[in-house]
Order: sequence, then C-alpha cells, then structure tokens
Amino acid sequence: MMRKIKFYVALILLSLLAVACNREKDFTKDDFVLLKKSTSKISNTLLDLGVSNVKKEGGIYSIITYRDLYLCKKKENLSNFSFKYLNNELTFIENDLYKIYSIDKKYYIKTPYFEGSVNNLKQEFLDEDLKLNVLLILLGELTFPEENKTDFNSYKMKMVMNKQACSFWNTVYNVGVGMNAAAAKANLTHNMATDMMSGNLNGCTTIGRPEISNVGQVYYATQAWCCS
Repeated sequence: MMRKIKFYVALILLSLLAVACNREKDFTKDDFVLLKKSTSKISNTLLDLGVSNVKKEGGIYSIITYRDLYLCKKKENLSNFSFKYLNNELTFIENDLYKIYSIDKKYYIKTPYFEGSVNNLKQEFLDEDLKLNVLLILLGELTFPEENKTDFNSYKMKMVMNKQACSFWNTVYNVGVGMNAAAAKANLTHNMATDMMSGNLNGCTTIGRPEISNVGQVYYATQAWCCS
C-alpha cells in the first residue's frame, strides 16, 4: 500500500515539475530584432520592393517608400503599414491579431486562424493573406545585419547602370515570401499568375528570371518587370 502511495506522490511531483518547466519556457521570449534605430540602410531585397528608409520611434516602426510592388494579387505599398515591437513581439500598430515572437531562437506566429511555428505555415496562408506576407517581409528586414545593407542612392546608381533596358522608375517587382526557398518561390508563382490573369501586369514584360534571396530569417522570391 505504502509503495503505491509513494509511486503516486512521485508521479504527481514529476507532473507538476513538467508543467512548471513548460510555463517558464512559454513565457521566455527572445529579443530578436537587430534594427534598433531609424536607418537609411536597407537590404537589397527590400530596396527592390520599394523601401528607402525605416523609421523607429520608441517601439513603433514606419516604412518610407519610393514605389509600389505587386503582392497578394494587388498593387501595394509597404508605407501603408506600421508596426510595433513590444514585449519581444512584432505586431501591426492597430491591433495584435497578427504577431511574431521567438522562443529559444525558433519563430512562432499568431494570426486569426493559425498559431504555431512559422515552419508550419500552410502555402494557402501565404498565397491568400496580405498581412501575413507583410509581417514576414518586415521580420526579414529587422533580423538582417546592418553591415549587409546599403542606402537608396547607392542602390539606384547600381540599378541604373545594370538595367539600362528599362528605366529605373518603370521597374516594378512581384514578390513571394516564405520560411524556405521553395515556399517563397511557390508564393511568387501564385502571385504572378493571379496578377497576369487580373490584368495588373498588362503592358509589362519580365526582366530576367526570378531571384531567390534570404534576408534575416525570411526567404524572398522576386521577379522584376518593366512596365511602360
């Protein structure tokens, strides 16, 4: 009888210890943002997507742009979105229905319809949800080292020299995002197909092949177009 009691007591103590450890782990979120101040140094990929500066005031991030991009079936501009980084969580400034956080250097995301590891995001989520795409785009930029970035004027000069077949201001990009190269490329393929069927790219011709890049924790697939 005493052996059974000791067994159950030990089992209860182990269960309580496991719960305590899980709770401690659940609430320990990493500070994952590398971009701590306003900057004109931007990754080449985000420069392609029209970003020229990122402004930071307190925990609020705003994006300054010089052109639009094609994202999730429509022409969009990243300056339409502002973000906050509070308690080691990245969200949109207007609400926290979408958020990204990191635990033990692994990224998790919460949306109105999904919560879990970013690696478990379904392709249909990336193909259909504009806000999810935008939040992942910013995650990449905020986790990318500044020494690997450049400023808008240097970028513009390089692009003008390299792509003389199309005016710099007539160049626009489709983008696909994902947590790996395959997901980003599939997202780009979906976006390009819907944009072409909808007529958004009428009068545009492709410049080269799609390019895959890895910025911080996020993969991007981009396709340049010349739109007269």
